[in-house]
Amino acid sequence: AYEIYQCDWSSDVCSSDLSAGGMVSQLEFIQLLHRGAVNEVVVAEVEQSLYQLQLVVAWHSGRRTLLASSRQPRTFRSLDTLRKHLKMLGVGRTLVRLELLP
Repeated sequence: AYEIYQCDWSSDVCSSDLSAGGMVSQLEFIQLLHRGAVNEVVVAEVEQSLYQLQLVVAWHSGRRTLLASSRQPRTFRSLDTLRKHLKMLGVGRTLVRLELLP
């Protein structure tokens, strides 16, 4: 028996490489970054002064949210902490967009 996955051969990313449910672990995030498969990182304010990292991945619809070790969405309480985390992950020249609540 064979399984067929939709792939983006230019970045070597298949749908099988991503966690189900629109979430990615920190390891998956780093792997996608290093493969050049992340089109955009969105810093989304989900509540007042509470932020999440969301990825727009090549050849996949929607966004993927970064998970914490608890398997819940990872949240940040300050933009400075989030900035440091992005640098530690090696985001580099990847487009980063900030979406704030009205």
